Amino acid sequence: MTAEADATGGRVIPSELVPGVSYLLERQLGEGGMAVAYLARRQSPSGTTPVVLKVTRPETMLREGQMALTSFRKEAVALGRLNEQVPPNPCVVRLIDTGELVQQIGKQRLEVPWLALEYVHGGAEGTTLFQRMSFSLSETDAAFDAGRAARAVQCIASGLSAIHEVGVVHRDLSPSNVLCCGFGDAELFKIADFGIARAEGVTATFGDIAFGTPGYSAPEQTFEDPMGIGPWSDVFSLAAITFYILTGEDYFPVKSATDCLLMARGTDTRRKLQDCPALCDELKNDPKTCQAIDELIREATQVRGNLRPQRAAAFATMVVPWLSARALSSRSHVKRVESVMSLRSRLSPKHWAWSMRHPTGDNRVIRSVAWGGDGQCLVSTSAGLEFWNGEAWVGAPGTLEVSAPNARLVHRLGPGEWLLADDHSRLAVYSSLERPRPIAAPRVPCEPIACNGDPDDLFVLVGLTQEGPVLQACSAGRWLKPIQVPALYVAACSRVSDEEWLIAGRSHGGSPYLGVFRPLLWELESIDTPPGRALVCLTGSMERNIGVAAGSTGLIMTHRPGRRAEVTTLPGAPDISSVALDVLGREWAASLGRLWVRDLADSSTGEQDPFTVGWEEPTLGSPFVSLYADAGMLMALTVDGAIVEGRSFSTAVTKRSSG
Repeated sequence: MTAEADATGGRVIPSELVPGVSYLLERQLGEGGMAVAYLARRQSPSGTTPVVLKVTRPETMLREGQMALTSFRKEAVALGRLNEQVPPNPCVVRLIDTGELVQQIGKQRLEVPWLALEYVHGGAEGTTLFQRMSFSLSETDAAFDAGRAARAVQCIASGLSAIHEVGVVHRDLSPSNVLCCGFGDAELFKIADFGIARAEGVTATFGDIAFGTPGYSAPEQTFEDPMGIGPWSDVFSLAAITFYILTGEDYFPVKSATDCLLMARGTDTRRKLQDCPALCDELKNDPKTCQAIDELIREATQVRGNLRPQRAAAFATMVVPWLSARALSSRSHVKRVESVMSLRSRLSPKHWAWSMRHPTGDNRVIRSVAWGGDGQCLVSTSAGLEFWNGEAWVGAPGTLEVSAPNARLVHRLGPGEWLLADDHSRLAVYSSLERPRPIAAPRVPCEPIACNGDPDDLFVLVGLTQEGPVLQACSAGRWLKPIQVPALYVAACSRVSDEEWLIAGRSHGGSPYLGVFRPLLWELESIDTPPGRALVCLTGSMERNIGVAAGSTGLIMTHRPGRRAEVTTLPGAPDISSVALDVLGREWAASLGRLWVRDLADSSTGEQDPFTVGWEEPTLGSPFVSLYADAGMLMALTVDGAIVEGRSFSTAVTKRSSG
C-alpha cells in the first residue's frame, strides 16, 4: 500500500453534502497515475452501501495543483448531470458524492478531492471488460458470442450518447474503463473513469497534454485536426472496442499514439475479424457479416474525425443488426455457463457480508419489481413508479400513455428500458429518456397479473378476466390466440427455455397449480403437484433450462423440461414469498425474516444439498416480495421497500490475459 493509502485507509470521511452520511474506507482496490481507488462503506441513517471512493494522489496535487482539482470537479459535474435523469442511464457509472480530504504530507497540509462512485459488482467473470474478456478467452477459448457482443456495443453506445448529451467527451474509452456486472440478458456494461474527460469547447486539460490509451484514443487527441475533439473522438474508441469484444485482440496493437496514427492511415494494415482465432464460431462461418463489420469499424476509425460516424448511436445502429442476426440463441454460451460453475466454491454464501441497505417501515406497498444487472430496480407501487438507485428510493417521472399511478406491472426489457402494463392491460415501453412507446393491446382485455419475455421476440402476459386467468402470447409484435388457464388464479410466470414458460398459482380445488405453457404450440400442460395451498412465486433460467416455483408451507418445486418436477419442503414449512436462481446453480428462497439457499443437484451424482439459512433477522416484520441473485450477490426486497444485500467481494481468477 502506498504512503497515501496508509494515510487514508481505515478513515471515516464525512459527507460534505449530505448530513448524517459518512464513508468508511475498507481496503484499496487499485491505483492510477492521478488517484487511488478504495472500497468503502457509505453509512447513513437508512443503511449501508458499498461504494468506490476515488481519492486524488497527494503528489498529483503537489505537481498539478489547480489543474488536478479542476479535473476532479469536471468528472463530478459530468456524472452529476447524468444523475438528474430518473431512472439514470445504467450504462454510466453513477456519481454518489464528492468532497475534499485533508492530508498531511510532511509539513504541508493538502486538501485532496475525492469522488464516491457506484460500486460495480463484477461477479465471477470480473469487473472490467478486460477481465471478462480474459475470462472468456481462458475458459471458452473464444471472445464474446454475437448476441453478447451486440448487448455490449448497445450498452457502451448508450452510455456514450448520455455523456455526449450533457456536453462531455470521455476521451479514454478502453477495455479497462468499461465496468461489467450481471450475466446473460441482464449483463450490463458501464462506462467509467472520467479522469481526462472534458466539456466540449475546453481546449486544455493539464496544460494541453493529451492522455488516452494508445490504440483506443482518437488521433486528434494527440495530433491536430481541424474538427478538434468531440463525440466523433469517442466513436473511434467505440469502434476499436467493438473489434476487441469480437476477437479479444486490439484493433491497433500499438504502444504509442504515433504508431496508431500510422496504422490508421493505411488500408492494407487494417486488421480483419476472420484473421483472429478467438472469433466466435457463428461469425467465423459468416464471411459476409465479418466483411460488413470490418468495413464499419474501418470507417469509424478514420484518421479524420469528419469521415467517421458523428454519434455513437449511429455506429451502434449499423453494427448491432449484423450481430443480432447471427445470434444463435438467447441463451449464453454453454462453455461460459460451465466455466462460471467452477468458481462456485470461491463465492460461497458462507463467506458473504450481509447488510441492510434500506430499512423497513416506509409507507409504500410494492406491487411489481424489475431488477437490472447492477442490483438497481424499478418498482410499481400503489402510489406510482419508484426507482431504487442503490442508496435511496426516488420517484420516477409519470408516463403518458400508461399513467404511473396505474402501472401494475413492470418488466425489464433491456438496459434502461422497461415494459409497463396498467390496470386496463394497456402496454408501453418506458425509459427516462423519451416518451413511452405504446405496444398493441392484447386480444382480450384483462387485469395484468404477471408477464415475461420480449414483445419483439416472444412475450407472455397473464391476466385476469371474469372467466378466470388467461394466457396471451405476443410473437414478433403480433398477439396470438389466448388460452384459458384451468386454475383459480395465477400468481407468476417465468420463461425456462426458448419455447416454454412456467405458470404457478392455485387450482380450483384449492391445491397448488403448476403448468408449462408453450405459446407457439398453443399448448398448456398441467404438472402434478403435492398437497398444499398455492404456489405464489416463480423464477426461471434460460441458461440452465430450469424453473423453480414455491409457496405455502415451505413447498418448492424444481422443473426441468422433459423431467419430472422435484419437490422439496423447507425445514419448519414456512410460507415462501419469493425465489431466485443464480448462474452458479444456486436456488434462493425467502420466508418471513429469512433467506434460504442451496446448490442445485450435482449433475454427476444427482445428490441434492439441503436448504440452509443464509441470512435471518427474526424482528423483520415485512415479507420479501422479490429476490435478485447473481454470482456472489443477492438483493432481497420487502413489500415496503426494505432491502437486504449479501455480497462476496472475491474476484474471478483467469488463466491468461487478453489482447
